[in-house]
Amino acid sequence: MNRVQEEYNRTRSLRNQDRSIRGTFVRKQAIENDYIHFFAPGDAVFESIVDNALNSCKGQVSAFAIPSSINWCGLIFTWSMYPNDTYLIKKDVSFYALSPYRNYLMADQVVTPIPITNNDSISNESIVREYEQIVSKGFKPKGIVHLGKRSSSPGFLSELVDKKENINWFKSVYPDERWSEFVTNARESAAKQAFSIFNKKSNIRGAKEEMQRSLSARAANSEYYGLDDDDLESLQSTQEIIIDAMRHPKINLESAAFVWMVKMNYE
Repeated sequence: MNRVQEEYNRTRSLRNQDRSIRGTFVRKQAIENDYIHFFAPGDAVFESIVDNALNSCKGQVSAFAIPSSINWCGLIFTWSMYPNDTYLIKKDVSFYALSPYRNYLMADQVVTPIPITNNDSISNESIVREYEQIVSKGFKPKGIVHLGKRSSSPGFLSELVDKKENINWFKSVYPDERWSEFVTNARESAAKQAFSIFNKKSNIRGAKEEMQRSLSARAANSEYYGLDDDDLESLQSTQEIIIDAMRHPKINLESAAFVWMVKMNYE
């Protein structure tokens, strides 16, 4: 790790080392060299590194323009959803109790587009299909222009960007105050769409029917053997809690992208 830092300092021509931290994740190395800081769980530096890795938005946001078969501009959000495990824990229900019913839930990620301009009234389904084709190519299709670049590389947008740095041009079109308000409102709208899609494509009714079959089988078994099953009421209560957790899932924003699809005429 020392060699890495020395190389970094050399290439960056850093003269002042007062703010640098020499450290290691290897306990043995830290013990043998008391001048090396040991990065371990509970240590402020270690926790800062972990927090940054977990909460950093790098790799989750993007802004780009691309030649396309349609004209559309807006934000595209990608969500993942899963049952509300916090609710289960609060109700003292094991998360494993949900396992038999997971197949009734939509497992795919949900993609929700929010338009800025959509003059051709293109459907969400067509937009998502076009976007997923872009993603499947690894964001390397010919002609793509990354609008977050701190250099001037406008590609097919050269007449608009006009030698400005890409990111500065983007900021001039979407000033901070206007952009912040739009993103906030778009995220809220996209989340509502995602919940609607999740509920529509999840088979909650099927899960309830499966639970009822399980409950009926348990009751019939107890009656056949002449047993008093005090757990029947508890099982029914647990099933109701599981259904609530399935109906009100947690939602996680996996990525958000500003996407400008530009229909190109090659005639």
